[in-house]
Amino acid sequence: MVLLGASQQAIVAGVRVSWQRLLDAIPGAQGFSAVLTRFCLYAAFHLVNGVAIWLDVGPSTMVWTGVAQWAKLGAMRKVARIDYLAWQGLGTGSPVQMIENGSDAAAQVVCGFRLGLARSRP
Repeated sequence: MVLLGASQQAIVAGVRVSWQRLLDAIPGAQGFSAVLTRFCLYAAFHLVNGVAIWLDVGPSTMVWTGVAQWAKLGAMRKVARIDYLAWQGLGTGSPVQMIENGSDAAAQVVCGFRLGLARSRP
């Protein structure tokens, strides 16, 4: 994780340097082909930066969302068995809010606590 953050900082620095070199090359360029290499380098840095940002955030977000979705589906299966009169007594919003709160809590327990323990063990 630290290595990814450091490499992302290096990529951002590369984006800034390549942008400045691209701007410096434009006034003396005879045509677009003269600055094409610098433009391609600038675009490549941006592409790599986007991939690095996704690698930093994407997988953990996917795991968190997947756990929450799993908890919601399990709760919905249980709610589907509730008697209609009992459902009317609870109201429509109350069970839905309990399901949302429960899925959030399940995601926090699994992703925040258990995966945090697994990550911190030597």
